[in-house]
Amino acid sequence: MLELRQILELSSSNVVYISAICAMGLIMMLVPLTVQAHLSEIETVSLKTTIGDAAYSATYNVAVTCTDTILAYGLNLFVPHNDPSDRYVIDGGSIRLGTTTLAHASYTAEKDHMSANLLGRHDGMKYPLLIPQYSPLIIPISVTDSEPGFPAKATLDITYEGNPDTTCRTSEIRGPQNIGLMVRMSLERGMDRIVAANMAVNDYNQYLESIGEQWRLELVVKDSGLKADEVLEIIQEFTDEDIRLIVGPSSSGSISAIREHIHHNDMLVISCCSTAPSLSLPDHIFRITPDDTNQAKALARIMADDGIISAVVAYRDDPYGQGLYRALAVEMEKRGSVVATGVPYPTDTTNFDDAAQSLADEIDGMSNAAIVAISSSEVASLIESAMKHDILDDVKWYGSEAVVNHRDVARGDMGAFSEKVGLSGAIVAAPSSPLRNDLEPRLAAELGLQPGEVPSTFLYSMYDAILILGKAILSTQSTDTERLVEAIPYVAAHTHGVFPDRLDENVDLAITNYGIWEVRDAAWVRTGNLVQDTDVIVPYLP
Repeated sequence: MLELRQILELSSSNVVYISAICAMGLIMMLVPLTVQAHLSEIETVSLKTTIGDAAYSATYNVAVTCTDTILAYGLNLFVPHNDPSDRYVIDGGSIRLGTTTLAHASYTAEKDHMSANLLGRHDGMKYPLLIPQYSPLIIPISVTDSEPGFPAKATLDITYEGNPDTTCRTSEIRGPQNIGLMVRMSLERGMDRIVAANMAVNDYNQYLESIGEQWRLELVVKDSGLKADEVLEIIQEFTDEDIRLIVGPSSSGSISAIREHIHHNDMLVISCCSTAPSLSLPDHIFRITPDDTNQAKALARIMADDGIISAVVAYRDDPYGQGLYRALAVEMEKRGSVVATGVPYPTDTTNFDDAAQSLADEIDGMSNAAIVAISSSEVASLIESAMKHDILDDVKWYGSEAVVNHRDVARGDMGAFSEKVGLSGAIVAAPSSPLRNDLEPRLAAELGLQPGEVPSTFLYSMYDAILILGKAILSTQSTDTERLVEAIPYVAAHTHGVFPDRLDENVDLAITNYGIWEVRDAAWVRTGNLVQDTDVIVPYLP
């Protein structure tokens, strides 16, 4: 397995430790920066923290985080003893800035206290230290106490220069940090997303252990159900359990149902898969996929290249289906074609015979026309009903992103139908990267995929959602919602996940390329890429 630490360390915030060799040059470089940023005068603040104790050796991390980048001129730590047998030690080379270990001496407690100048000489700072906003300074203190039960009240004096509004604080995160995960367990893809989320948590926890962090992510999984009232009940359960960091739900309808509750209860949501344009808002809901105005462009481009001039669209009657239906009509019109009509269906539909009949009636007599299914897992039932109409296997079919990589529609009789109608669609592309190349075979093995089948792109989005949330907690040393909301856009842009996770002004994944997929030989096969900047589809080269 690829070491997640290797990937994450590529994306760590820029860390500068001013050494003896480059101290003067870098300080001179900082002079114009000081003027431009209107830095405050040098000031010293005392930060209080608690150092735990144990009858055996244990380590307690003291983390310093600031609301903006600072230049630290002094770090003086004082830890009083509870009794003469207490032992406090800071090992040489153990203090780190973000994930970068600093070169420093070791410090051992004296008879009745530990007093350590962490930045050099006792009479003042030897070298200053630049502490970036999202790179916490971590001070690991090894503790042995013969009589546990009396934690030490330590003081850290920090002398620094920074923006006048900057504040610094100490924090310590220990133990499991609960993250709520909402998926539809009744659906195969919901269970797939649990697999991807667990893989991300396990990988990230190994990473946290490797860098000496004393907290871990822990998933609390709940079934989001199929209806809005069920989703509201589940989000209320998380609120009652004081779990305010949520990954999922996946559907835009569910996100829409809980949005107001999220904001009224100081919660944060990261969704792997919600794409409705109506939810593109600057809020506490982060979406690790672009909104559907982008998918509409991709679908319209595919159909234009295929010579399609009109489309009959079957769509979910919810925010996802409605939004994509409207966006597709706009994009097709730009390319000189039209959405001839729409066939909406309720999201709880189980029998699609009426919808299939409507599609057959509407497509009859049309030329250069196609069927577009803006659907989710129910697309299998829609295709089963469509197979009863000869006219519906004589036209080209397209599917929305939630249809792409749906395994059932590529297998057996449905697969034969899908291949005959050239069922194809577009989904945000997961580019080749060290992480994606590591995850694909692992996910395929966990999911029991058949030869030729590949994991859904949204599983990579789920993995990235966990990765970004974990890294935001690490960068802020906090699970406070407001601090995380502020940090996530920066953290996402500096995270080497599967996707280039730069978020737009509405905290959705910024515009990216789309992969073009088609059912061939009982499997979904990637055939091309839509390059968003040029609106051109190019062949896919594995």
